[in-house]
Amino acid sequence: MNILLVDDDISIIELFEALLKEEGHHTTAALSGLDAFALLAKNGPPDVLLVDVSMPRMSGAEFLAKVKADFPEVYTRSRIIGLTGFKKGDSVTRDFEALVHEMVQKPQDLDGFMSFIRTLPSRTGRDTTTP
Repeated sequence: MNILLVDDDISIIELFEALLKEEGHHTTAALSGLDAFALLAKNGPPDVLLVDVSMPRMSGAEFLAKVKADFPEVYTRSRIIGLTGFKKGDSVTRDFEALVHEMVQKPQDLDGFMSFIRTLPSRTGRDTTTP
């Protein structure tokens, strides 16, 4: 799969990239919504868009609202996964949850996260297994 990872925490990016690349996925990372927006403009929609809810300057919700307005094809061609350390339904995540297909807690169980990634094709109804 072609995965765009958007998170302001470099350690999360490095960890997820290593795990995803080990599984054969192509990853691109952005440390901010602004950087990710530029990558979407340049590269088009990824198979999977992993987005952190809480980032400086442009929150995950602000980023996805802008994506939805400027690149609506991302919502039809990509699986948008929200990443958060907050509890589902928390006031921080409420608006964000409406803009993603699925939410994932930032993993403390990395095997569980990778199982989640491996089962994406069965939940999307599309073949997202090729890089």
